[in-house]
Amino acid sequence: MAKAKKGSGPLVALAGVRYPDLHLEEKILGPLGCRIVRGMADSPSAAIELCREAEAVLIGSVPDFTADVVEELGACRILSRAGIGVDNIDLDAAKKKGITVTNVPDYCI
Repeated sequence: MAKAKKGSGPLVALAGVRYPDLHLEEKILGPLGCRIVRGMADSPSAAIELCREAEAVLIGSVPDFTADVVEELGACRILSRAGIGVDNIDLDAAKKKGITVTNVPDYCI
């Protein structure tokens, strides 16, 4: 797993987030004491490795959070898609695990 940045609170994984600067995420999550890890997670095994212990996951356009990936998320309470669609998240698998799924309906609009 990527080394967590700062904090001692909840672990937030940024999976497939392509922008280089995390200033907005750090501005919002830092005061909450969150630890942040990031990675491209460009395969199911990489997504699992990055996100397995995260309580929250922010997902870019990659990777696909298939049922197999979602099943391995031990602490996750929310999957948040940084975009309009949620077609790269298995919604049924998330629902079965009690994981909330969100998106950003006006992303890039």
